[in-house]
Amino acid sequence: MYFCSTTKNLLKLNILRKIETIISGFVLRQDYKKVNRIRKLININDAITIGLLFIVHEKSDYEKVSKFVEILQKQKKTIKALALVESEILKEQIMPKLTYDLFSEKNLNWYKKPFGFFIDDFIKKDFDILINLDDSDTYPIKYILAQSKAKLKIGIDDTDSADYLDIMIKTKPGSDIDFFMNEAIHYLTILKTKN
Repeated sequence: MYFCSTTKNLLKLNILRKIETIISGFVLRQDYKKVNRIRKLININDAITIGLLFIVHEKSDYEKVSKFVEILQKQKKTIKALALVESEILKEQIMPKLTYDLFSEKNLNWYKKPFGFFIDDFIKKDFDILINLDDSDTYPIKYILAQSKAKLKIGIDDTDSADYLDIMIKTKPGSDIDFFMNEAIHYLTILKTKN
């Protein structure tokens, strides 16, 4: 049977993607078994340190999260944000800030596991609350979320990330990051904690 070279290349690419998915899933599960963290329900009023994980698809995503960060900082919270930026061109358009670390394709190995000293620092930080703003089930973000030592992890209701979240918030189809951020603050404010 004859296949054109384009079809052969697509088959090879599909096989490589399947191998990448199998290996990345295996590594995620194995590394997650080693995570040792103290889980604790923390009301946002009691939180001191908050981590934010998100993806910058376009510059407006970064601007929306920046406004969210400002709101939290006005409440005297120490914020550290880590963002996956989809392209180097977009990364160059974003104004660097002290409380943000940005990573891109350059910080991913061949099966998309993120690496770099600032990624390791983020994972090791014992945040009171970690808020995952990613709704696209992106492997590098999911890996960081799973590895994080944060006491409380909150994110969008997503069955793929359920094992790595303590609180999941259901969002409406088509809702944007602003909706989720408002819902996260609402639920973290009414959260009853045990002393």
